[in-house]
Amino acid sequence: MTTALSFLAIISAGLAFWRPTIFSMFAAALLNGMAVWAWWG
Repeated sequence: MTTALSFLAIISAGLAFWRPTIFSMFAAALLNGMAVWAWWG
């Protein structure tokens, strides 16, 4: 589960860098927060 979340976080961060829209930045922040929470949880 943590691996999938971190993979999604990496993809969303790449999308936010490639096409910085409000949605992609929000998705990147949300997924990174979830990945960190799952990692430290």
